Amino acid sequence: MEWLGENWQSVAALAVVVLTVTIFALKLARPSKKSGSGCGGGCGCDAKSLQEAGKK
Repeated sequence: MEWLGENWQSVAALAVVVLTVTIFALKLARPSKKSGSGCGGGCGCDAKSLQEAGKK
């Protein structure tokens, strides 16, 4: 285990990279919770009011 003492930064960097890649892969693999396109509301934008104005 002497190599671990000498290369602990490389091991830590590799662990961070593996963790980051895993998080990105899980986020990409999970289906989107939004149905349809556009804003579903709750974010504070005026997309819904613009959609309603366009329907009139």
